[in-house]
Amino acid sequence: MREALWPTDLEPYHIDINYEKDPRVFSNSFRQKVAAATNHHYLGNRGKIELEQGLWREKYLLYYTHLILNRLARLSHPCLIKGNALFLGGTVAHSELYVRQNVLVRENVKLRALATDGTFVALPGHLTVMRWLDSGGSMVIGQQSSVTQATSKRTLLLGPGCRLNILFAPTVRIVFQEQLIENWRQLLQASPHPHHRPFQTASADLPVYPDKHIASGTTVAGHIKCEADIHIEDNCLIAGNILGHSITVGNNCCILGNIFALGSITIMPGSTIGQPHLLKTIYARQKIILHGNVTLHGKALAEKGLFTMNPLPPPHLDQSETASAFPGH
Repeated sequence: MREALWPTDLEPYHIDINYEKDPRVFSNSFRQKVAAATNHHYLGNRGKIELEQGLWREKYLLYYTHLILNRLARLSHPCLIKGNALFLGGTVAHSELYVRQNVLVRENVKLRALATDGTFVALPGHLTVMRWLDSGGSMVIGQQSSVTQATSKRTLLLGPGCRLNILFAPTVRIVFQEQLIENWRQLLQASPHPHHRPFQTASADLPVYPDKHIASGTTVAGHIKCEADIHIEDNCLIAGNILGHSITVGNNCCILGNIFALGSITIMPGSTIGQPHLLKTIYARQKIILHGNVTLHGKALAEKGLFTMNPLPPPHLDQSETASAFPGH
């Protein structure tokens, strides 16, 4: 709000991510409601529990040990799955789901909302989530998916062509669709981005300009604020926050602070926003466009949608190799 009222203020814009509400507040609240509803009940292999009216709009909570759903199934009550869940192609769930272990989702599945304490994998893609999607482990979302809000406690991998409104995870990466199954486990253990290095330039915060162009290979040990557009060329290191109208971050850049744009934000392949354990935010009044191999540590919010784009085609991958990434299916 202060930046909107006084856009030429030279004072750096410091953001502490702890000031925000928990980005997983909806899923954690649903977990707590399910725990309260099942607290004094013995849960067998499957069944239903009558819910207290006023706290729930539905009459029953369904529960299962494990669950496999096909396209003929239509879940219309909130559901607790104590083990793993498999959603086959064409499945539709009209109510909230809580899975205590892992979730595997096939193509063209539509969910209202889902929380899992384990890993969530939606491959090959075309997933639709109307409200929120949350994973206590890692999350993989395949190509051409539409999710209102995706949050993960660990790493979130996105295929090309996805659209989201709110995105949060300690690490977010955009990868090739053909490599998504093959590489997602290795990406969880990947080393920090090579640009995470101490910076040498001792420059002050850059003042407000009508527009701003940062040349390739520049290191800025401070904040950048601009009334108009900001274009950052390839291989730059920005140690502070960036605030401007439309912001473009070139290839293989490293931004250690937050990014705020009154217009759109475009981030090119190989760039990293934030650092592990130092989560940051990128916010745009318009769109956020993430090209392939982008890594984001923190939260992304775009009022008109967040889009993932596919970079150049990767090397050919053998189908037998990709099938082994999720054994048993």
